Amino acid sequence: MAAASARGGFEDAIAVRQPVSPADGQIPQDASVGEQTGLGHPRRRVLVIAGVCLGAVLALVVVGQAGHSSGHKPASAHKAASVTTGLMAALTDPYGVSVFTVAFSPDGRMLAASDEQGSTYLWNVATRHQIAELDDPTYWIGSNYSVAFSPDGRTLASGRYQGSSYLWNVATRHLIATLNDPKGSGVNSVAFSPHGRMLAAGDGNGSTYLWDVATRHLITDLTDPGRAGVVSVAFSPNGQTLAAGNGKGSIYLWDVATRHLITGLTDPGRAGVNSVAFSPNGRTLATGDYQGGTYLWDVRTRHQIAMLNGPFHNSVNSVAFSPDGRTLATSGADGSIYLWDVATGRLVATHTDPGARGIYSVAFSPDGRILAAADTNGSIYLWHVRLPPRVPAKSPPAEGRESPRGRLTLLFRWAGGPHKEDARTRTALSHSATDAPLSPILALLPTGLRSSVSLGSCRRRGGGV
Repeated sequence: MAAASARGGFEDAIAVRQPVSPADGQIPQDASVGEQTGLGHPRRRVLVIAGVCLGAVLALVVVGQAGHSSGHKPASAHKAASVTTGLMAALTDPYGVSVFTVAFSPDGRMLAASDEQGSTYLWNVATRHQIAELDDPTYWIGSNYSVAFSPDGRTLASGRYQGSSYLWNVATRHLIATLNDPKGSGVNSVAFSPHGRMLAAGDGNGSTYLWDVATRHLITDLTDPGRAGVVSVAFSPNGQTLAAGNGKGSIYLWDVATRHLITGLTDPGRAGVNSVAFSPNGRTLATGDYQGGTYLWDVRTRHQIAMLNGPFHNSVNSVAFSPDGRTLATSGADGSIYLWDVATGRLVATHTDPGARGIYSVAFSPDGRILAAADTNGSIYLWHVRLPPRVPAKSPPAEGRESPRGRLTLLFRWAGGPHKEDARTRTALSHSATDAPLSPILALLPTGLRSSVSLGSCRRRGGGV
């Protein structure tokens, strides 16, 4: 798009030069303007100058109209770049039972998945081979609802239905700690803080516990004001805020340092919240509920900024931002996976679970190229994702150069009346009265081009232009 706009405009500003004397090739001095150019009368000089400008502008109208008819469309006429995807592989749970959660390691080389029987598996993403099985040390069969890698990738946490959170050494595959829920309630969601020193665990009894990972000691209990089961927890990227969504439709934001409640958000559909996720820049919070609603919230103002409209899941089980924050993946109990453009709220890709089963969890790889999806049929699907390229921000156009999207800036310089200029910035401090007759020229331009053309100050510069 940027290249097309550049070809449709002018590379340099257009300067209207003074007539020069055949004798010496220099711009005439003020005292002899009338003698050398025949513009001695001020009124005649103004009209001739206006005529020169009018001719230049009319020429630009022709060029501008040609550019408009060359097929270039305004930004609003172009559709958002689509996301292309394709199924790469299907990993199968050894027991063929529902897989509740998936998570990529920070380096993207491993994928962790936990299932209905309480087993947690590690898979090599490149080879698609299972490399480890982490069994419950008590041999008590119960679902693992959540897994999370520490930021350094050395530790894996899993949350168990029977009320424990386990910490595993990823390299040795050994259990290094068991964090028992103080109330004995099932752990629905676990998340590491960005610095890796704390683990948050949300349980079915309305508590979110913060644990010190190094000492294995309980730091605090953030109790849900509504006493509803906490279904999903997430730290903000800077680690200062913890979001906790509960089964009664509330999302609470906690100050991690003070342990105080910042605010409570209410799901617009008053439905239980299944999943919460912060955008990578921490400015947006995404939430999904069991009635199929997906909402985006401004973290600073605490206001809802979007509801993602389109084909709806019958229940949104999981939400996940791409690493660049531009795409949001949502999964549903109906087996659908939707990819949304966060900026526009548009649906950019749709997938259906090949096994026609519900999708419990989705996760992007750290490089954003793979989307993992866990279903109720014991399968983990890996989808190749190709996100639209990021368009670099454009710097403001220099004076007299083409501005973005083919807008034109014209610099007209001639022998005008008195003119003052800031010696440092070279910007006009006052304009000659001879500029006044030029304003009607803009009225001759088509509306679309009129707003794109700026007539600069018409002034004489000694020694030429």
